Amino acid sequence: MDYYCQVEFCRKGFYNARGLINHMMLQHSHEKQLSLSCSLDCCGYRFYTVNTFRCHLFKFHASHLVSIISDKLTDLSEITCEHTEESDREENIVEKETENITIIESVDENANKLNTEFSDFLKCFGNNVCIAQLQLREKHMLPLSAASDICDMVKYLLDLFQNSFVSLIRQRLKVLNIESDDDSVLNQILTFSSIYDRVSQLFATDHLKMLYMLNNLEFVPPKELDMPANELHQFNESVDGSNNEISSEILSPPLITNTVGNIDTHLWTNLDHIHLVLVAQYSAVKRFGYDKVLNKLMHDVKLLEIYGLDLNIDGSIEHVNGSIVPFSGDNLSSHSFGGFSTCFSSGRICRHCMVSFRFLSDVHSESSCQLRTIDLHKYHVQQVKTDKSLGAVYGVLSRCSLSSLQYFDAIECFPPDFMHDGLEGLLSVNFSIVVRNLIKEKLFTIVQLKEEIAKFKYSIPDSCDKPAVSCIPNNLGTTNKRIHGKAVERWSLFHFLPVFVSCLVKNPDILLNNNFWQLHLLCRQIVQIILAPEIDINWIPILEHLIQRHHSLLECISPVSFIPKIHYLEHYP
Repeated sequence: MDYYCQVEFCRKGFYNARGLINHMMLQHSHEKQLSLSCSLDCCGYRFYTVNTFRCHLFKFHASHLVSIISDKLTDLSEITCEHTEESDREENIVEKETENITIIESVDENANKLNTEFSDFLKCFGNNVCIAQLQLREKHMLPLSAASDICDMVKYLLDLFQNSFVSLIRQRLKVLNIESDDDSVLNQILTFSSIYDRVSQLFATDHLKMLYMLNNLEFVPPKELDMPANELHQFNESVDGSNNEISSEILSPPLITNTVGNIDTHLWTNLDHIHLVLVAQYSAVKRFGYDKVLNKLMHDVKLLEIYGLDLNIDGSIEHVNGSIVPFSGDNLSSHSFGGFSTCFSSGRICRHCMVSFRFLSDVHSESSCQLRTIDLHKYHVQQVKTDKSLGAVYGVLSRCSLSSLQYFDAIECFPPDFMHDGLEGLLSVNFSIVVRNLIKEKLFTIVQLKEEIAKFKYSIPDSCDKPAVSCIPNNLGTTNKRIHGKAVERWSLFHFLPVFVSCLVKNPDILLNNNFWQLHLLCRQIVQIILAPEIDINWIPILEHLIQRHHSLLECISPVSFIPKIHYLEHYP
């Protein structure tokens, strides 16, 4: 055998490359982070998925994929006929009978082996069909009706291929005068009306699919945790479905996901590496508190900290320990989990410093803030535990539920998130106040701006984030409203604003002395540094200086636009 499976611990041999590819696609296509080395023609390229390995073979080693019938695959009956009568004369009857028995046993053994391989094929094919159905719903987010239609079309194509292929095989066997009924393997293959139906009926319903994934795909089902009824007495809050606030909270349950921080950073946003950990209704969080809702999760993480896990990595057993280090999310989630005040319109609105909302626009750099420290936070928690009324004074409502972990601290482990602070905060404010000023200066109208945005031709990569014109309020020029929409849509509007303005303003030199336009240019420099793929440590003082200049100018020309998300930028350097 000249071709061997490159997956570790498999190494199954094949006589041609096509058989190798078929095996790897069936057996290992769902596996991630493989290490597949191409040994054909002294190639040596390495791949991490079966699909990329297959594409490489078809592109650079197509000559190996020609179907070759190996000389080693000769029929047992032909081997038997090679013995001439002259060579058999000296053998006795017992030896002949023993040889015949051996041949029969080898044929039976070969048939059993083929039966086993066919069963393995059905199992692998079923696993791939089940995974494909899951990907349609969970990865590509298709509705059930659309996913079902796609599966029906795939079934039709596979059945059409199978019926046509079986018909050709039957005709060929008839020409060769071979009865398929005499062979159990051929009989199974040629009598199935639909192999797709045979495997898909094992997971035809939600219940069967759950059982199938548990038994074949190493699926770990979610655990539903019911809060004990005897713990409800101290939370006498009734949940009324007619209450709009409560209803909206129920429809937006808190979600906790995790990713392994040791992997390469470009993989952090890959859905294959983002795992759902916990889902809880917000009403349950309000009634029981984070301590009880996170109790099971904290227990598991502590076991991981203390005892760790033994993992099989490239054939060697490695003992690893783990814990939660950073906890990132929007500001409301970070403040809620950290035990800080969740009011952003008064009082202590920052989890990094002690600034008050009243003096928000007066602080332009972190050096002007009284920063929260670990010891100071412990003091605040202790004081609030004694007197709840002090929560408004310190901006701390309770102890962080995650602080019981070995490496977690509420002050250092809730980093800011630029998607919320920047894309949904800073850029939205900057675009709105700059456009509002240019409209007041009568350089263009909101209608002209919308027309320019609507007819703008985006490049193929940018067209995915193309903002809708409805993101810009019609009364943006006369009110304090801001643009809305998805974060990427706001980013696109901000990014292309100079292009839109250059098409509308006949004399761009007017903008050189415009403070609002200077504010926009400062904002672009800040964003360029923060969103850089890699940040040089020498840029940090520059970033701090740009933020200070930006905040000082914003205070002078539009102090009412100084929102908490803009303040949080001071803690980025």
